[in-house]
Amino acid sequence: APAGDRLDRMFVLLRLCLAGLVLGAVVFGVGLIVRRRAGLLPVQRTRFRDKVLNRFLVVGLASVALTGAVGQRVIVEQNREAVRDGLRQRLSRAAAVFALEPLASESARLDAVSVALGVDVHLYRGEQLEASSRRQLVRQRLIEPRLPGMVYRALFLEDQPYAFSEDEIGTFGYTTGYLALPDSLGRPAEALAIPTLSEQAGIEAGRSRYVAYLFGGLLALLAAILVIAVVLAGQLTRPFGRLREGLRRVGAGEAEEPIPVETHDEVGELVESFNAMQAALVESRRQLAEQEREMAWSTMARQVAHEIKNPLMPMKLSVQHLQRTFHQPGDEAPPEDIRFAGQFERTTGMLIDQIETLDRIASDFSRFARMPMRAPETFDLSEVAREAAALFEGPLAESGRAALHLDLTPDLTVVADREELRRVLVNLLTNALQSIPDREGPGQIHLRTRRADGRPEAEVADDGAGIPEDIQEKVFQPSFSTKTSGMGLGLAISKRAVEAAGGAITFETTEGQGTTFTVSLPPAPEE
Repeated sequence: APAGDRLDRMFVLLRLCLAGLVLGAVVFGVGLIVRRRAGLLPVQRTRFRDKVLNRFLVVGLASVALTGAVGQRVIVEQNREAVRDGLRQRLSRAAAVFALEPLASESARLDAVSVALGVDVHLYRGEQLEASSRRQLVRQRLIEPRLPGMVYRALFLEDQPYAFSEDEIGTFGYTTGYLALPDSLGRPAEALAIPTLSEQAGIEAGRSRYVAYLFGGLLALLAAILVIAVVLAGQLTRPFGRLREGLRRVGAGEAEEPIPVETHDEVGELVESFNAMQAALVESRRQLAEQEREMAWSTMARQVAHEIKNPLMPMKLSVQHLQRTFHQPGDEAPPEDIRFAGQFERTTGMLIDQIETLDRIASDFSRFARMPMRAPETFDLSEVAREAAALFEGPLAESGRAALHLDLTPDLTVVADREELRRVLVNLLTNALQSIPDREGPGQIHLRTRRADGRPEAEVADDGAGIPEDIQEKVFQPSFSTKTSGMGLGLAISKRAVEAAGGAITFETTEGQGTTFTVSLPPAPEE
């Protein structure tokens, strides 16, 4: 299609878009009035994303409106200057053609100019209309017979070469250009006038087309602003949406990963603060759950210890009494009596062993259940470690399963309950010994004391079976045990005792290679 047809189609399309925008604005305004009357406005709750988007749209619309107003003003001014530049050129050519016919009548000379340039020409002598190439316009009084006052002043009084006036025929406006013609003395005596009356429709169409193109570009700009506003509003409000979802999950008690920090501004600081608060809340919940679990176990352990211990002593005394009062048969006794005596001895011995096992279990329950009356004192950690190791000389010698190696650093002064800390080390050494499987050659257990980062530490390491990864988190929980004997309270009691002294107990393990438990305590304050 020709370029003119494409431009015309684009002009029509832009005008349709503008009409659609106006119609949409009217419908939107009517909708606001209807919603307000129905009590739906103002909205009780608005999303933050919608608020941000509305602000973007308001700024975008204001920018587009201001740009459109300024652009339209610039187009009108440039169009007027272009029209006046064209009139100046035509007036100069008209004056040249007018001067070529000095002997003809003025009407003939104007007709020659009109034919040569294809424009209407009027001639004024002084302020009066002298002749015109469009005499019918003069007869119909569509052209004023007198020169406009400001044009007369500009040409005849101020000696300006050109002057312009904006004229109207009814509601149809056009521009007229004037050129002063000097007399023999060089003074302005006459004036040529060329109106844009015949071509004003084309001038207006061109100006309207440029205005339409301007508003078409502004419409495209508004659409781009709308798309960018939607994208930016989503990006700006995405952290707040994640914060809202995170708060909902925290309120529901669900575990939630930290929210990623995507910006390094106030929003990023808010996300970091929320992550820190969430981590602290998770830790508080963990501690609360642990305390509730220990409290429940303490209550149960107190009841179990009470119920078990009550009958144990009479049972043990009764069995021991039977052992003392039972008369061993002599060699001359019948074979069945001899067999019964052996069976009786084995059975009563087994009963006493099991009663003592039950007594140890009840003692573990009792120690876990009660809040012990600790007696903190200042002592050397290495001395307590040596005392705990001395208790294992007999069991290690009898079993032959492991060898104990000591590496003790002197002058590791701590403040804690001495007896309670010794029981902690004994429990760790017992676990180390029991973790060593049956194999060729004895296992190796190392008991070390040292100072690390200014804190006294005791370390019990073995080369036993290690702790499987899937159960490492349960090691310090009450009732958990990898052994067939005991109730799994030893490490829970040890953890409670170490933490009561202001320390911490940790472990490192490799399955099939061994485990290392480390007890770290605060140093004793200097005198």
